[in-house]
Amino acid sequence: MNVWNLSRSGFLAGGAAVAAVVATKRPAQAATAVAVAASPADDLTPVVYALQSGLFTRNGLDVHLDKLTSGSAVAAAVASGAYAIGKSSLTGLLTARDKGIPFTLIAPAAIYDSATAVGGFIVANDSTVRTGHDFENQVAAVSAFGDIGQLSLQAWIAQHNGNPAAVKLIEVPNAAALAAVQEHRVIAAEVADPFLSAAIGTHTVYQLKTYSAVASRFAITAWFTTQTYADQHPDVVHAFARSVAAASTYTNAHHDATASMMAAYTGQDVSLLEHMTRTLTGVTLDPALIQPVIDACFAYKLIAHPLMASDVIAR
Repeated sequence: MNVWNLSRSGFLAGGAAVAAVVATKRPAQAATAVAVAASPADDLTPVVYALQSGLFTRNGLDVHLDKLTSGSAVAAAVASGAYAIGKSSLTGLLTARDKGIPFTLIAPAAIYDSATAVGGFIVANDSTVRTGHDFENQVAAVSAFGDIGQLSLQAWIAQHNGNPAAVKLIEVPNAAALAAVQEHRVIAAEVADPFLSAAIGTHTVYQLKTYSAVASRFAITAWFTTQTYADQHPDVVHAFARSVAAASTYTNAHHDATASMMAAYTGQDVSLLEHMTRTLTGVTLDPALIQPVIDACFAYKLIAHPLMASDVIAR
C-alpha cells in the first residue's frame, strides 16, 4: 500500500502548515543522521508523519526509523548505543533509571486520557468482578510485567478495597487477551487498541478503566535517549522534540488522514485503525503528566527511590 494514499492533498497541506512552525533559519548544511527505534504502535504516528512530510529534514535531521519488537528491546538498544533515540513505556524507563541506566526523556508519545481510555483491562460480561476484593486469589493477565498494566491494576485494586498483592499475574499478549478472558482462564486481561476496540466489539466483555486509577491523564510512553547523548548532542535532541511537537499538533487533529499511513507502516488492516479510538500523543513534556506515574511506581515498589518529574526530563 502506498502511504501517500491517505488523502495526499490533506497530508501535504498539513505538512506545509506545520513546516511554518518548525522551520528555522540556518545556513545550508548536511542534515545530521539520527538512528531511532520504536515498537510499531499508534503512538508512533507523529514520527512517521514527520518522516513522510519532511519535518525532520526541515529541522536539520536525517532520521532513520527502525521497528523493534518491544519497548524493552528499544531501551536495551539505546542503552547499548546502537540507537540514539527510542520510544518506550514510561514505567520501563523509570525502572531502568532506578537501576542506574541514565535515560532521559526528550519528547512525549502516548497520553492516557480517561475520556477515551485506549487501554485498560477487559472482563467477561458474566464475571462477578465488582470490587478490588474480587481480584484476590485470582489470576489476571498483563501484557508485560512491571509495566503500566500491572501498575494500574494494583492501584485499582487498592482503591476498590482489595489487596493488590493477593492477585496472581501472568503475561498474555494483546492478541490473545480476549480468548483468555472469554475462556475464563483469567479473571481480567490488559489490552490496548486496536485489540481493545475489537474485543469490546464482540459484546462478550466490558472495559475496566484501571489506567484511571493512576490518574485521569498521564504519559504512557515517551521518546528518550541517554544522558550522555543528550549532553553531547543538545541541538539534535531539541530538533527532534520540536519536530515531534509540530507533528503531534497536526496528527492529533487529523486522525482520519493518518489511518492509511499507519496501516501501511504497521501492517495492520486500515479498517481497524479507522474504527478504533486513535491514540492521543503529547506536544510537550508536561511534568504534571509524568509525576503520577512516578508516584505510583514508587508506591507499588516498581522503583525504590522517589523522583521528581523534572529529574527525568532532558534540559
